[in-house]
Amino acid sequence: MKPAGRTAIIAAVVVALQAAAVVAYLQVERGRRVSAGFAVTTLPGLPAPALMVERVDGVELDVARDRGRVRVVHFWATWCVPCRKELPELLARAAEVDGLELLAVSVDDDWAVVREFFPAGVPRQVVRARDREAHRRYGTQALPDSYVVTPDGRLVERILGARDWSRPEARRYLRTLTERWR
Repeated sequence: MKPAGRTAIIAAVVVALQAAAVVAYLQVERGRRVSAGFAVTTLPGLPAPALMVERVDGVELDVARDRGRVRVVHFWATWCVPCRKELPELLARAAEVDGLELLAVSVDDDWAVVREFFPAGVPRQVVRARDREAHRRYGTQALPDSYVVTPDGRLVERILGARDWSRPEARRYLRTLTERWR
């Protein structure tokens, strides 16, 4: 094959790869939207995957089956630097919203490290998954990662990555959750 022909084929492949990358990017961006000034990813509203969690006092909950309230299921770990910074503010802001339940699901190995993280006592909203891989069923690949579960048990939004929950738009977003899915 002549060099000019080889160059044309390489150029066509590069253009095709670029077009594929643009299409993939647009697919991801199509799912993102801004809600109350806060960027979230809209999910298709499928039933929440099974997720058995326990509180530090031993009380067990089934996130997928215990229904009736809007929930934010927030996956985090004590070893995750962004999580360590974000979680206290998220706990405080979520507590300000009537009708909103935050489940801060630790993916740590045991309660000892979680108790150490909260020397004044583990908040009631902090739970641990019974199954070490439970967060993966939700699609979590990196921490922190949060999901909104409607009162009827559907996953409707995802909040990927750490956020500054003290910002007005984040606080406004949390307030709108109970208004949208009563």
